[in-house]
Amino acid sequence: MNAHYQLPLFLEKALNFLVADTECMTAGDVFTDYFINAYIELKSEM
Repeated sequence: MNAHYQLPLFLEKALNFLVADTECMTAGDVFTDYFINAYIELKSEM
């Protein structure tokens, strides 16, 4: 993540919840860890 840019608080909280729910989201084989991590990385760079 760019060190000079801070994520808006709501986006940071949403990404933290996504990280916490990764196990639940991957349980049904709908999302993979790779997909979730790539999404988090993408949104963290914005």
